[in-house]
Amino acid sequence: GQMVTSAMLSRVSSPLLLLLLLFLIGPSVATEPFPFSPKADADAVVTVGGARFTVLTAHLIRMEYSTTGQWEDRPTWAFLNRNLRVPSFTVSNSTSNKGFISIKTAALELLYDEKAPPFTSDSLSITLLQPVGGESVTWSPGQLNSGNLLGTIRSLDEINGPISLNCTVNANVTVHDEGLHCTWGLISREGWVVVDDVKGPYLDSDEWPSSELSSDVSDQYFFGHGHNYKLALSEYTQLGLKIPMVPKYMLGIAWTRWYSYTAAELSQIANDYLSRSLPLDTIIIDMDWHKTFPAGESKLAVDYWTGYSFDPELIPYPQQELGLLKRRGLHVGVNIHDAKGVQWWEDTYAQMAAAHGIDPSSQVAVAFNVTNKNYMDSLEEIVMAPIWKAGVDFPWIDWQQGGSFGVHLPNVNPTYMLNYFRSTRQVRAGTDERGLILARWGGLGNHRYQVGFSGDVQHDWKSLAFQPYFSATATNVGFGYWSHDIIGRGSDYELQTRWIQWGAFSSIFRTHDAGSSAGGCANSVNGPGDCSLGSCAPAEMWRVPNYNFEINRAATVLRSEMVPYLYTLLRIAYDEGLGPIRPMYYNFPEASQAYDVPGQYNLGDLFIVNPVVAPGNKQTSLAAVTTWIPQGKWVDVEGGILIDSQSAAGTMYQQNWDLSEIPRFVQGGAVIPTVTSQFLSGLGTAQRHYPALTWSIYPGASFGENKAYDDDGVTLKYSNNVNTWFGCDYDFVEETTVNILRVQLESVLIKDYPLHHRPYQVRAMLSHPPVKVTVNGTAYPFAVFDDHVYTPETWSYDPIELAVVVNLPAVSIQLYDELSFVNITFASTKATTLPSGMKGKIRRALLAKSELDEVRMERNSFSSLVWIAQAGHRLSLVGGDPVLSHGIISAFTSTWHSALKEVSALHFNNPSRKARVMTLLQSPSLVDLDQ
Repeated sequence: GQMVTSAMLSRVSSPLLLLLLLFLIGPSVATEPFPFSPKADADAVVTVGGARFTVLTAHLIRMEYSTTGQWEDRPTWAFLNRNLRVPSFTVSNSTSNKGFISIKTAALELLYDEKAPPFTSDSLSITLLQPVGGESVTWSPGQLNSGNLLGTIRSLDEINGPISLNCTVNANVTVHDEGLHCTWGLISREGWVVVDDVKGPYLDSDEWPSSELSSDVSDQYFFGHGHNYKLALSEYTQLGLKIPMVPKYMLGIAWTRWYSYTAAELSQIANDYLSRSLPLDTIIIDMDWHKTFPAGESKLAVDYWTGYSFDPELIPYPQQELGLLKRRGLHVGVNIHDAKGVQWWEDTYAQMAAAHGIDPSSQVAVAFNVTNKNYMDSLEEIVMAPIWKAGVDFPWIDWQQGGSFGVHLPNVNPTYMLNYFRSTRQVRAGTDERGLILARWGGLGNHRYQVGFSGDVQHDWKSLAFQPYFSATATNVGFGYWSHDIIGRGSDYELQTRWIQWGAFSSIFRTHDAGSSAGGCANSVNGPGDCSLGSCAPAEMWRVPNYNFEINRAATVLRSEMVPYLYTLLRIAYDEGLGPIRPMYYNFPEASQAYDVPGQYNLGDLFIVNPVVAPGNKQTSLAAVTTWIPQGKWVDVEGGILIDSQSAAGTMYQQNWDLSEIPRFVQGGAVIPTVTSQFLSGLGTAQRHYPALTWSIYPGASFGENKAYDDDGVTLKYSNNVNTWFGCDYDFVEETTVNILRVQLESVLIKDYPLHHRPYQVRAMLSHPPVKVTVNGTAYPFAVFDDHVYTPETWSYDPIELAVVVNLPAVSIQLYDELSFVNITFASTKATTLPSGMKGKIRRALLAKSELDEVRMERNSFSSLVWIAQAGHRLSLVGGDPVLSHGIISAFTSTWHSALKEVSALHFNNPSRKARVMTLLQSPSLVDLDQ
């Protein structure tokens, strides 16, 4: 039927006519953004008595049993699309098990005896045809799966620190009177997982949960992927539908705070970020944006969390005021609590009441009923439509009112229902905009409704330490986009900084205070000039000592620079079912150590991140962190150390990390795409097409390549491959006297890409200054490095990253065969990469020098340390002179040893300062390099 729109409803003045209109038109048909067909191909189906087996892939079989001969073809929340390409398989009488039917694929053999008790260990088994971890594996019903790698739960509300993700252990845990919706992982060290889907809920033809229960007695899905975890997740997203790409702006920086902001104050937030050169992409307004209760009534008389109408005292002209934020490049979300339905003081109450047969003059609330489609449709079209029209982009669904409130269908929970309905509103409205929500987890299949809100977490070190593991493990059920509150606690500025750094390398970066930045905690604060904050949390990342702010700012800028890499991971998640944050065992399933490092994870395949989640040493302020480095070559990004981990068991890498450092490692030879820093300014940068693209090439391989993805960032056109890929590949060519790094840049345009030209920057990381740089045969001159000014058609040397930087002009990106060739020529094969750890030593020398200068230590007593601290700067000035550059690099190692001796001989009045300086210069990884 025709879609009911708010404009149509507004033209109907009679409540009776309004009710009639809704009845005649009927509820809108809920639609997923991607098509699906729930009934499997008949060629994939094998029936044996009351059993029906559907061979979905070579590794995945659906197993049903019905006493009536009627099996289920309806979709469920978890499994919608069963009509897959039929794999090759055979059906025969088993030769080894008399009386059993054999269904055999390339990966599995299922045996079933219809004469034995159905779906028991006597009648059913599945054998994996390839060993798992060197062992043969056979499953039968009732078998425990002790190796399940777990999935996720509803949220981390009211949980202080870790909680078990084992669904047996936490089965009886409730938060906000709602269960955890704990979901087992789809992968296991045992090599198999069985998903029981008999409770569904099963969906009717309009994709709404049905009141009819399953006609199956048993409805199970067997995943037999061994340790090919990536394949298991990819195949699940064929059945449960793909992980949608969230709008690109959500990869940037999002701000939230529970505070009664006026529209003018919201604009001031944007100004605060802009004036401090901080990136900002999204403002999410907590519950005080809406009316709460009528004047003269106590807020205790009603649930003042629920509201749908802008509070005219705070935001009197929402369309104009939110429009101002959007013109500045920002996007806007608002907090929604639905539990109390639509109250009589809402702007749209009269229309909503009439639509449900309530006399508006009665002031009776329209009760919340999440499983009633007429209620949800009219709530959307009457009540929510003005919110979207005013300029709100997405809802923050903050459901905290229990697991059964407003629910009148079996096996349904309000968290999932609200996520589903709000995430698919754009499709129902007939637009091609991407759905987006911020909400808690509702159960298997919720991967289609991103992103996750982990709730009002406790802001302490225990909670921070749990979040990386929690986020990575959720990828085991396709839910790779958890968003956590990022904030500090009182005067614990270190905690806030470490949380920001973890956020910079998480899926979604969003600051929020959950109410801890104001209230009684502020009673000890002596007005605006008092920066102590009392015991309040610093909601603003700049309301901290300047040392912390500069580190906070560096992390947020780094996050914004990495959008091309992160957005490419979003595309990979859509294509392959792999979220951005991945447990280490995805890539190293046979290494036992990969299962024993819950705090570290892969960000894509090219990064290992092991965020600092514990306070630093009280004397040194440095945090001791040990990272498992798997077999292969990896680069410590902060230290500039090339780690050659040769053992199959990997290497345990120890380091003491300064507050300014984020433990992360990039795969040797990797090519990483980022936004060129000189072009990253203003608000709303994440959503933009990349104004300039930097390709950073790390040492550790003789050749390599990578691609960066882009599209319009907001529509579903990506699902039809309306997008663009940009590529970079390189190799090293050794000639008689020189070594040449040859880099090739290319673009593959599909259509609808608005940029025609773009500057490119190529960086050879941790490299000697070269003797020559050419682009398309033209020699580029050397220029002194300036990280604030982009000078095209030059090359320079970055003193901090120790990288050769080649700045190309704006080149055409419209044609596939339009290539740019960059040749970086080094003096010899030995003069390509720097001494391992040189970058980290310079960095630590700068930090140590600062400590010595603070106490006015006699500079002549540590002159070698001063020389080390300036080595990168010297190279940035004379990099164009091969003789001078070679001299600096050749003298570095011996001068470093001299610096260590000088500093060791110094006399310190403060033991803590001495401990910090010596630990900075003698951290385990730096010492190991000098053995």
